[in-house]
Amino acid sequence: MRPVSFTRTTIGIMLIIGLLWCQPLIWLCGIMMIFAGLTGVCFLDLFYRMILPKRKGDEGGFDGPCA
Repeated sequence: MRPVSFTRTTIGIMLIIGLLWCQPLIWLCGIMMIFAGLTGVCFLDLFYRMILPKRKGDEGGFDGPCA
């Protein structure tokens, strides 16, 4: 079983909040997802890599944009 992806979880929460209360948040999520798909650079992934400490099993691979 794969560990929880903070990036996917955050995007999901942002979409739900945007649908219920704040529509501009949906536009932000959509733009971030399109940018990540076209360029391979995910801003949330970069943000979490800066903030969270590295886990022991994370040295080797890159799962792709927003993985």
